[in-house]
Amino acid sequence: MSLRVGIVGWGDAGRIHAKHLAAHGARLVGVVSRRPPGTDFPWFRSLEDILPEVDALTIAAPNDLHAGMVLKAVQAGKSVMVEKPLCITRDELRQLELVLPSANVLFHLGYRLRFNDEIRRLRRPKDDWAVPRRVHCSYQLGIDRLAAGKSWIRDPARSGGPFFVLGTHCHDLVRWLCRARGRALTNLAVPDKLQGDFPLQVSLMGWLGETELGISVDMRGNADYRLQITVEWLDEQEPRSVVLSGERPGVREEAEYAGLIGNFVQAAEQGLADPVAITEILQTHRELFDARDKR
Repeated sequence: MSLRVGIVGWGDAGRIHAKHLAAHGARLVGVVSRRPPGTDFPWFRSLEDILPEVDALTIAAPNDLHAGMVLKAVQAGKSVMVEKPLCITRDELRQLELVLPSANVLFHLGYRLRFNDEIRRLRRPKDDWAVPRRVHCSYQLGIDRLAAGKSWIRDPARSGGPFFVLGTHCHDLVRWLCRARGRALTNLAVPDKLQGDFPLQVSLMGWLGETELGISVDMRGNADYRLQITVEWLDEQEPRSVVLSGERPGVREEAEYAGLIGNFVQAAEQGLADPVAITEILQTHRELFDARDKR
C-alpha cells in the first residue's frame, strides 16, 4: 500500500514536494493551504483536518509555522519532513526538545544540499575517515532575490533572520561533513559585530574536537546564488572545495529534492526513525541561537 502523504503549504516548495512524492510512489492525500491549490488534489483548511487521513506529512510553510506544525504531527504519530529551519525561537526549541527525542517517529529536516552530488563527494566514507583540520561554508544570495514573492522572509519574527534563512544550510553542512552526530561545538564565536534584528552579513566559528568549523552568510542586495564549501584534511596537502553558482539552479535543485524526498519516502515506508539524527538537528539549532544571541 502506498504511503499516504499530505503537504502543508502550496508555494514553490510545496509544488516541488508533490512532484517528487509522486515520482517515488507516495499517494498525495491532499494539500493544506489558505486557498484551494487549484489542482485535482483535495484541499484541507487546517492541519488538524488532514492528520487522520495520512501516514506522513511534508511541511513547506513559512518558518514561523514550522515548530507548531511539527509538534502537532509528531504527537499524532505521523512521519514528518519539514523544510528548514525546524524552529526560530528558543521557546520553540525547548518544546521540541521535550517531544522529539522520545517520540519514536520518523522526522526529517529539509537539508536538500546533503543530496548534491558534488557536496557528497567531499564527505569521506566511514571506512576512510580522517579528521578535518577545517571546514568552512559560505552562502551568498541577495535578500531582494530571495524574498521576491515571500515578504515574510524580511521579517525576523517570521523568518528567524539570516542565521535561520540561509545559515541553517551552512551550519548543517559543516557539521554533516564532520559527522558531528549531535556533538556540541566549543569556543563558539561570532566574528562580526551584529547590529539590528536582520543583519545581512553574519558568521560563526567554533571547534568540534580538533576541527575548526565556520560559516558565513551574505544576503546583501540582489546577489545571485553562490555556495562555497572548503574542507582541509590533516592528511592532505591541498584543501578540497566545491563552488555552486547561480547557473541553472533549477536543474540542481530538482536533483537535490529528488534525493531528499526519495530518502524521506523510503524511510517512512520502512519506519526508520533515527534518534541520533534528531539529536543532531536540535544541537545545530542550539548553536544557531547561541550565535544569533551574541550581539
